[in-house]
Amino acid sequence: PNARLGVGLVFRNLLGRDDEVPAHLQLQDQIIVGVNYIFMRQFRGRFDVVEQVSANPEKNRVYKGGIESYLDAFLVLRAGYQVNELEDRNYYSLGIGFTGPRLKIDYSYVKNEDFSGGAMHSVDFRLPL
Repeated sequence: PNARLGVGLVFRNLLGRDDEVPAHLQLQDQIIVGVNYIFMRQFRGRFDVVEQVSANPEKNRVYKGGIESYLDAFLVLRAGYQVNELEDRNYYSLGIGFTGPRLKIDYSYVKNEDFSGGAMHSVDFRLPL
């Protein structure tokens, strides 16, 4: 709606499924609503709600929120939290990113807070055109 606020609506996989793919491998139909807000130029916040349309009689949802802060022109710190009612699990995440003019590198750490093990680390490299 304006330079600081963004709203999105996503329909994922609503056109049907391939019956030849086993049910446990099929992507689930989802509706996602997201809000992104920029405040004080160096902070960005985001909140998403995901509802799985099929195989979800209780209408459970996934709630995701996060914030990122630009420390300078190239360095970004990120933190997030997720409440996943579908899996009955909660996750937190931390990350750092380098956003150069020709190369972008992101590192993230995601942890299920209900288990002592099982953290995930990921590194993404992007070359914008």
